[in-house]
Order: sequence, then C-alpha cells, then structure tokens
Amino acid sequence: MTVGGRFSTRAAAGGMPLSFAEEARRVVGIDVAPRFGDAGYRLAAERGVENLSFARADGQALPFRDASFDMVLSHAVIEHVADASLYMRELARC
Repeated sequence: MTVGGRFSTRAAAGGMPLSFAEEARRVVGIDVAPRFGDAGYRLAAERGVENLSFARADGQALPFRDASFDMVLSHAVIEHVADASLYMRELARC
C-alpha cells in the first residue's frame, strides 16, 4: 500500500509505524506511555527512515490541529480507552 500523505498510527510499538513510514511522506506513532519510542527511533535509524516520529499523547485529547493527518490507524487500542466515543471523535478530528 502506498500512503502518499501524512499518517498517524495509534499502535506505536515501532514496527507498524516503521512499516508505514517506508511508504508515507510522514508518520507519527502515538502512545500514552513512552515505552516504544526509543525502540522505534532505533529501528528507523537502522533502516535509514527519517520521516517517522513518536509522540506521547492521550488518544482522547490528541495534541494535533484539526486535519493534521490524511489517514489515522488505531490498532488494538479502543478496548483500552475510557471513553470510546471521545476517542473516535479525536481520531476523526485529526
């Protein structure tokens, strides 16, 4: 799949955002805890991927302007959020 625009993934374990970054213009991996960013940056450096960043953020209050991304992927997250409706509105907003 080729993703030509700006892409956010809410499954920030490094591998998935890295895979998308190989095809997209820009990818931001997001997690509420800082557990995966270091590994993701390390993997990106090993592969020479420079368009990947990671952000620590709550999916129910994302720190991005409206329409910041062309696509948003949420993988294995919704069952962990307190307010699924709010979470989905935030994803749609970004």
